[in-house]
Amino acid sequence: TAAAGSTGSSNSNGGKLAAGETSAVALEPEFVGSWSVRYSNGLTTFLQVMNDGYASLMDKQGKGTAVLHPVVPGEAALAWMYHAEGHLGIGVHEWFRVEAGMLRILQTRSDHKLLRANGTRMDIGNCWLHGYDFKGCCRTVPGSMVRGNQRCWTGEFTYDACCLPEFLPRIRRARRLLRIEESRNASSNLLDLHINYANADSGHVVAYRQSWAGFEKAASVYRSSLDAMPNNLTFADVLFRGVGVDCEPSNVVIEGSASVSFIEELERCCPWAFNNTPCMLLFEM
Repeated sequence: TAAAGSTGSSNSNGGKLAAGETSAVALEPEFVGSWSVRYSNGLTTFLQVMNDGYASLMDKQGKGTAVLHPVVPGEAALAWMYHAEGHLGIGVHEWFRVEAGMLRILQTRSDHKLLRANGTRMDIGNCWLHGYDFKGCCRTVPGSMVRGNQRCWTGEFTYDACCLPEFLPRIRRARRLLRIEESRNASSNLLDLHINYANADSGHVVAYRQSWAGFEKAASVYRSSLDAMPNNLTFADVLFRGVGVDCEPSNVVIEGSASVSFIEELERCCPWAFNNTPCMLLFEM
């Protein structure tokens, strides 16, 4: 399963990713990947563990993104390698370890009940070979009740194994565009993911919530940048580029010298004014 660096952790409702690029913990490679998990009470679910220490359920059991913390030596649960809280709900703590290639989970709840679970790997290598790709196979039409493109799946290559593990890494990559002032691309990518892929019918509750929260954040940043743009417009931007005449402004006027008049700029930028509709409009103005 492809894994991406995190933009932060989530609260237990999966609604908000905190800022910051710092990884939670560098996990041992044996933990990283997608797991099909069955608890001793009969609950089955899909768990994704990413290489930066974040874990999330990939189905309707999901409540948020948990952070895995190494167990401190000397604790009673020393045999359990990592501790997580939050992805199944408030008051749930889990301890993870890998034994004989299987993920072993011990869960404790606020009501003091204990549950054990075993997880088997879902990772099947690269799904996107021979012309198959994420966009062509993982799009889910809202309300269709059919997840993904059914013509893509055969044998171990299924929607659950190929598409669900892709959502959170793609959401994180889109959110990181905000850090390089690419709010327009971030909002576009996140809205596309939310509507066409990680939507309410995808089955991935956490990705559904985080894609929308990410879009709202990116859209807000983009809106603020648009609001500020008029403050940076030049004379040429407003008069010439505003009507479609691509003309660079004159050199910066030296302080104390006469400024360039509009007529002089018109003659420079529109030498053929009467054969050019935008230039003619400027002349009439």
